[in-house]
Amino acid sequence: MPEDIYGELRVITTTREQLVNKRKNAKYMGMSVMDEYFPEYKKIYKNIFSEGSIKLLKTHPFQKK
Repeated sequence: MPEDIYGELRVITTTREQLVNKRKNAKYMGMSVMDEYFPEYKKIYKNIFSEGSIKLLKTHPFQKK
């Protein structure tokens, strides 16, 4: 493989790692908010990011202050 291909692979790999970390951090933030406002939610949904959980949250969002 030419030298520039390895450089592109390094860039792609680094970008992927950054995106995976951003996704992980966003999930932690979402779980933190859910724990704060709905501490019992995890008893109902083991995975708060499941399709059913997301539909429930979209149809019944947080109360407006």
